[in-house]
Amino acid sequence: MSRTVGYLIKVTIAVAIAVWLADRPGAVTIDWQGWRLETTVGMLALIGFLVVIAAALAYRLWRAVVSAPHDFGEMRRGRRRIAGYRALTQGMVAVAAGEVDEAKRLARRADHLLDEPPLTLLLAAQAEQLGGDEDAATRYFTAMLDDPETEFLGLRGLLTRALRDGDTARGLELAARAEKLRPGTTWARDALFQLNSRLGNWDAALQVLLPARVRAGTAGDTPRHLAAVLTARARDEAAPPDVAMAAAEEARRLDAALVPAVDTLARRLAAAGKTRRARKLLLRAWPETPHPDLVAAYLEVVAPAEPLAAVRAVEKLCGGYPDHRESRLARAAVKLDAGLWGPARAELAALDDDPPEARVCRLMARLEDAEDANGKGAEAARGWLARLADAAPDPVWQCGDCGAVARDWAAVCGHCGAVASLGWQPPQRMEPLRPLAVPAAEESVPEIAGEGAEAPPQQA
Repeated sequence: MSRTVGYLIKVTIAVAIAVWLADRPGAVTIDWQGWRLETTVGMLALIGFLVVIAAALAYRLWRAVVSAPHDFGEMRRGRRRIAGYRALTQGMVAVAAGEVDEAKRLARRADHLLDEPPLTLLLAAQAEQLGGDEDAATRYFTAMLDDPETEFLGLRGLLTRALRDGDTARGLELAARAEKLRPGTTWARDALFQLNSRLGNWDAALQVLLPARVRAGTAGDTPRHLAAVLTARARDEAAPPDVAMAAAEEARRLDAALVPAVDTLARRLAAAGKTRRARKLLLRAWPETPHPDLVAAYLEVVAPAEPLAAVRAVEKLCGGYPDHRESRLARAAVKLDAGLWGPARAELAALDDDPPEARVCRLMARLEDAEDANGKGAEAARGWLARLADAAPDPVWQCGDCGAVARDWAAVCGHCGAVASLGWQPPQRMEPLRPLAVPAAEESVPEIAGEGAEAPPQQA
């Protein structure tokens, strides 16, 4: 609309000037070099206007002839660029579709058409990865490090390869470089946290996680991860006692249901001479999370001098939740050690399991062998041991991510490297995940409870 109005204004002005000159024709005479030109003012203006237009057209024609080679080259380069970007886009689609040969062909075409290596290196690297040529992909990712525009993408590709190969030290170096290049990037920060945790660098892992917790508040799994790392730090024998104590207390505050945090804090308190506080901690924790590790910790803190004192200590510990199966199993075990066979049998009979748990079968076998009623104790013990084949499995520490079973709790799964993933539960059948590096700082059994897998080791 605005263009139309502008055009009409210009036409109106031109018509007005023409009418004005027509009403005032005047006369113009020009004598030059023996030539004489007589005309009106309007005609002279028209001739001048036509001369200007002819000069402008001649100039445009001259410019078009002179710039024709350059314009032709630009047009050709534009077409190549469009074709190159089309090949790049189609190559990415081929990678997503898993078409290896097509992805490689399009990567070569894009590289030929586009004079922009940063754009084609990523496609070439992904195509090689898709084809299983990790060494070629690594070369492409390494070449991307030389260009500031693609350095970050190259670091991510190399980090993925390092994690897949289990090269924790190299992965840590790459993740640190990526975090320095773009601070706060989620995948770089997560990689730093996970890799430092695998290596047992608890202070470094905490330095990564704490800022993330400040940003995220208490959302997600951050408190759970933080509690696990703090517990591992508190368990570190090289940690100063006051630092370990503070870490254990913070872990207990963040996750009151984390049994290893309670266990570690109680032992640290007892080692510092705060036995009374350690006992109160365990007595409060038992009704919330009954667990065999708490029984062991309480007996270590109380340090009973003889078996009957151990029975009284466990009775007191389990008093807050006397009917829980862990309470009955704990009391049965110490009563069996003290030779109180009748009370031990009553505790086990109260469980009324069908089928009985494996540890119940083992305790009953010990009881029958020790009591030896009517001289048939050995035969009865063998009967209970034979029932182990059909018994319900004992609870174990099992990774919720990959299903690996660990002998003891650890902050990091020794099979898949996941942090804060071990839970105390009857072993579950899970689909195996792709294994990652086994961290040197934690020991676990790399056994998957998946289809066709052997049964997990039973806990005594």
